[in-house]
Amino acid sequence: MKRLTWLFALLLALPLAAAQDEFPVAAIAGFVALWFFFILLMLAGWVLWIFMLIDCATRKDLKDNEKIVWVIVLALTQVIGAVIYFFAVKRKS
Repeated sequence: MKRLTWLFALLLALPLAAAQDEFPVAAIAGFVALWFFFILLMLAGWVLWIFMLIDCATRKDLKDNEKIVWVIVLALTQVIGAVIYFFAVKRKS
């Protein structure tokens, strides 16, 4: 986690350091790297959401009402609901 924090701080500082150049290649590279990082975060959240939705739909130890409620929560809140489901249900088993 510490490495990721340092990498994120470096990516934010890179455009500022390149502000003195005539053509801000480093600034553009910094913003592209930051954009790529956020795209990876979005993809990871989407994959987590899909896995938690599949887990909820195929789980045998949940009652039918609980399963319906969790599927609705996952469908409406998406990634936040997937994180809540992971800690509330999946991690216990």
